[in-house]
Amino acid sequence: MLNYHDAYQLIINEISKLCLQIEEVPLVQSTGRYLAEDIISDIDMPPFANSAMDGYAFKFEEGKKSWKVIGEIIAGGNSEIMLDEDSCVAIMTGGKIPDNADTVVPIEDVSLEGHKIILNHGVKLKKGANIRYQGEYLMKDSLVIPRNTKIESNHIPVLANYGKRFVKVYKNPKIGILSTGNELIDIDSTPSGSQIRVTNLYSIIENILGLKMNPVNFGIIPDDKDKIREIVKKALNDDIDILITSGAVSVGKYDYLKEVLLNERIEIIFWKANIKPGKPMLFGKYKNENRQKLIFGLPGNPVSTFVNFRIFIKRAFDEFFGNKKIDIFPAILEDTITKKDGKRHFICGVSRLDSETREIYVSKTPEQSSGNIFGLSSANCLIIFEESLKEIKKGEKVLCIKI
Repeated sequence: MLNYHDAYQLIINEISKLCLQIEEVPLVQSTGRYLAEDIISDIDMPPFANSAMDGYAFKFEEGKKSWKVIGEIIAGGNSEIMLDEDSCVAIMTGGKIPDNADTVVPIEDVSLEGHKIILNHGVKLKKGANIRYQGEYLMKDSLVIPRNTKIESNHIPVLANYGKRFVKVYKNPKIGILSTGNELIDIDSTPSGSQIRVTNLYSIIENILGLKMNPVNFGIIPDDKDKIREIVKKALNDDIDILITSGAVSVGKYDYLKEVLLNERIEIIFWKANIKPGKPMLFGKYKNENRQKLIFGLPGNPVSTFVNFRIFIKRAFDEFFGNKKIDIFPAILEDTITKKDGKRHFICGVSRLDSETREIYVSKTPEQSSGNIFGLSSANCLIIFEESLKEIKKGEKVLCIKI
């Protein structure tokens, strides 16, 4: 059985091969999308030497204290003013520095007497002060933002600065979802007998939307081999990039998914990972003409489904798109935890920041059953319990995954 690391590597290797389509979207609608092009500077930045503040520009001379004001330069205004060693020009923030000026003194550091400025007592001048030089931030033809970057609001002014009214982004992947089980009914129905409301379908949809991807809901399928085959075939022939199923992947009498997938010429890359919860997860791929689609078969228990999505699918797409947000953090364990098996456990936990020590502490939630959604709903992280360990004592540090 594969350990977590090896299973994850197989997933990221296949996700990196996905051929996502590209489209252009207006800059103002690009937040949350992933760049499909490198953004290269088409100009130096700043494009010309300019003043970093309101003040006076002149040619620096050691020991000089006063200059005659012969003009004014505003941002976007004319800077073709010739200065000699005794003259200066009033300049506004962003104003272009005249060719023969090399220093700017802030307006508050001088006194204006008629048409002359005098340096205030105690002010020390330095040649080149308060000037933003051409190309100081970035030279023309430099890489500004690399492809695969998730566009955030702070990227918008940068993209606008480099003339990107429209931005090339990857089309949001379409992800098909289906959930299997005779016991399942939709959430707006009232359960009777052995029925339960479907939760995994909506958990997966919400997680997909959180990744800025497009879910395609194929609904609830009963534990019937022919019906599962019919919907799986329909989903694979649809315009989707990935199919995620929940249920029917274990070894029960009515767990038909693996058999159905094999009959549909799907290559099973792995089945089962040495983790808890979520051990019976399945991962495969399907080639249709020139397009490859990935299949994730998640277990039916709701906590297992949530954990599998978080530690495999979300993590892989974050890595694929270069998302550098830190979602793993160290914490001090508040309760001793133990296990008997050699699996990697992902334990629902609650982390807190101690206001005095500024240390992060974490404790496990009281209920850890993979079928109990209430332990998950009260958690804000998953505590990682490594394969090689049998016990982690109170006070020791652990790694946690934000959820």
